[in-house]
Amino acid sequence: MNFHRVANRLHIAQPPLSVSIRKLEEERRVRLFDRDRPGVRLTEAGHAALADARRALFHAAESERMARATVLGTGGRLRIGFVGTAKYRLLPAFQAKHPGVTLTLSERDNGEILHALQNGELDAGIIRVPLATRNAVRSSW
Repeated sequence: MNFHRVANRLHIAQPPLSVSIRKLEEERRVRLFDRDRPGVRLTEAGHAALADARRALFHAAESERMARATVLGTGGRLRIGFVGTAKYRLLPAFQAKHPGVTLTLSERDNGEILHALQNGELDAGIIRVPLATRNAVRSSW
């Protein structure tokens, strides 16, 4: 409970930290800290706000982690349409290799999968080939 030590940990000077805290208190219209000669102490309002502040920081970090995981392909959501037995071998293997990715599975026939891919309802499809009709969906086999 010492602004000087906190400023050092944040690699900033102590006066800007004090100003930021004072502005926060003014915006919230509540005093969060009692300031006295030996240091500072949280007020009752400060204690009440602390748990929510920690949760907010956790959720901000978690949001950043999920966004990065999605960009890297190790997290996020993937909507897959599939036919037949793909759910018994291919999809469990994918899930084991990418446990951070949430799969939304939809068993359909070839035509329904192709239609859903073209309409953006699915991100990927596992179909049987050869196809009876031509379509505009890009394959990657």
